[in-house]
Amino acid sequence: MTGKPTRQLQLIPPDKGYYRRLAKPEYNNVWRNVENDRIKNLPMEEKIERSLDILRDVEEKITENGTPLIINFSGGKDSLTILSLARKITNNIECVYADGGFDLPQTTEYINRMAELYNVKLNIVKMGEVKIPHKKGGKLENCHTFADIVKAYGYWPNTYKRWCSTWCKQRLLKAYWRSRYDSK
Repeated sequence: MTGKPTRQLQLIPPDKGYYRRLAKPEYNNVWRNVENDRIKNLPMEEKIERSLDILRDVEEKITENGTPLIINFSGGKDSLTILSLARKITNNIECVYADGGFDLPQTTEYINRMAELYNVKLNIVKMGEVKIPHKKGGKLENCHTFADIVKAYGYWPNTYKRWCSTWCKQRLLKAYWRSRYDSK
């Protein structure tokens, strides 16, 4: 029998975590958390309460360290929801927005308006203003802007090679927060 392989589900034992693996060759590295499937079916009120519980736990731990609750704020629906829920828990919040150097000015205006509306401190971190550590001798060693990274890779980010989120958002924010709160 030839053709496409059938999709098989493999349940991993509880001691390895409740994960379901798609055993189709092209999905070998795709894992889906079974717990997430269960949470999707909960009533909205319970989802909100669980989210607030997580934020309370985080807030309790960061209060011990003397740091604010830090929210990576993109202005999207998810980060806006987290900000809204966090304001129910604490006023000690800082938001950070990673400007990768390719964002529209209207996005930054919107981010500023939301920070004012929620009365939170906003840090806008721009590519090139914070040094992102790169592997010595690597092709990105001297890259500090989006354009530098495009030149180093030799191609624009795309659906299959989404390095822009890693370098222009995640690593940028990680470097920024380490520069501010590394000792805590």
